[in-house]
Formats: sequence, structure tokens, C-alpha cells
Amino acid sequence: MHRLDEEVRDRVPSTSPGQALAGIAAERLCGSGYSVFQDLTCTASGDALILEGRLPSHYLKQVAQQIVAGVSGVRVIVNRIAVAQPRRTTGRSAFASDRSQFV
Repeated sequence: MHRLDEEVRDRVPSTSPGQALAGIAAERLCGSGYSVFQDLTCTASGDALILEGRLPSHYLKQVAQQIVAGVSGVRVIVNRIAVAQPRRTTGRSAFASDRSQFV
């Protein structure tokens, strides 16, 4: 177990080891420097950690999974993070309608 994990376990009020794992995972995500991870939810059941939420890219989904994979006691990660679909463009320039105002 990492020393940081022990310190966080002491601060996280919990009634089960699963809740402590989820708290440690959430703290790791929030402390990662990626602000979008603050909106993710971590829950645990036994040694399984469940990640849920929405992120803008598959890359960030994998980064989140790697961060929580290092939490001592986590054996299984269920990654239910949805990746937001990029906005579709119509092929027209965003400025096309703006120019018509100035003609």
C-alpha cells in the first residue's frame, strides 16, 4: 500500500473498505491536474472499482483508468466512462453567416 493511500484512508470516513477505495480513487483523479476528472464518479464493490461519468476523449478515459489502477486494493476496474461525441459540422464555415450581416 502506498503511504498516500494510507493517509487518505484515515481521512475518508467509510463504513466499508469499498468506500475507502472509491474515496482514494476519487482523490487521485481530482489531484491529477485534469480538471475534467472532478466530474467523474468512483464507486467500489469489494476489490472492483467502477468509474462513471463523461469525458471529451478516449485518451482521457484511458488516463483516468491508469490513475486509479495504481490504487492499492483495486483488482478490477469497470470503466463506464462515456466519451462525448464531437459536434458535427455542416461543412460551412462558422463565419459564413456572420459575413452576411456585413454585406
